[in-house]
Amino acid sequence: LLEAITIEDGDSRFLSEERSPALEIATQLCWLTCVCCTLNGEELYRSDGLAILSNLLSRLSTVLPKEASTAFTGSRIMTYCIRTLAGLGAFDKVRSAIFSTPLLVHDVMKAIKYENSPTIIEAAVHCISQMA
Repeated sequence: LLEAITIEDGDSRFLSEERSPALEIATQLCWLTCVCCTLNGEELYRSDGLAILSNLLSRLSTVLPKEASTAFTGSRIMTYCIRTLAGLGAFDKVRSAIFSTPLLVHDVMKAIKYENSPTIIEAAVHCISQMA
């Protein structure tokens, strides 16, 4: 699952029509897997999932236009990514790791700017509240 959401640094086509549906499904599955069972969330963290999610969110933050709506696949991927982070924020060890990654915290907070995608905003607010 983590391989499916891993994006290489030079990959500019990760949101292409051919690849984005699989990325969306994998990101959604990652979120649902983490929130349904504590052991899954802990395993995701131990498997370097936080770095993978951080990279995905960072890449999405740079390419997703501020006007993106919920209908755009990239918006839904970002929503699932942030929801996964919110779920992981329930674990003290993961929360500490998130706080020690300033870019990740910045990207989550920056997600509130997507006015046309209320699901991203909701996920970001929930994620921030989980870490408070």
